[in-house]
Amino acid sequence: MDEARGGRPGRARLVLDGAITLLVGGVFFVLAFQNGSYDTTTWAAAAVLVWWTLGLVAVDVLPGRRPRRTALVAGTLLALLGAWALVSTQWTADADAAYLQAAEVALYAGAFFLVTSMVTREAAPKVLDGIALAIVAIALVALIGRL
Repeated sequence: MDEARGGRPGRARLVLDGAITLLVGGVFFVLAFQNGSYDTTTWAAAAVLVWWTLGLVAVDVLPGRRPRRTALVAGTLLALLGAWALVSTQWTADADAAYLQAAEVALYAGAFFLVTSMVTREAAPKVLDGIALAIVAIALVALIGRL
């Protein structure tokens, strides 16, 4: 009814927009607060979460869309880089490090595909607001820790 009168979004739309911002901000805050996600267990858990979410998008449990052709090409090239890093475990002196590098590239590829399939032009400002909120929150935590 609010939309019909003045073109303003309804209360449900505002709540959804706020929820998207808080969810994105919360995820980025947790990742940043965990030592910037440099620890192997942190980014490995993030990779599992990203790929499970991408799987739920693929089977239409979560809303999403098919990425554009250019995004598919770029994401496929990123995935091939991960496959190459995985194959390199066969000839490298430190196979464990090469495997971890391949897993890290898999996280990047999954995050890339997740963003290209879920974030639309309409949702992009809310996602960016969430990232900005996380940056401010981490800066405040760091400031309070220093004082």
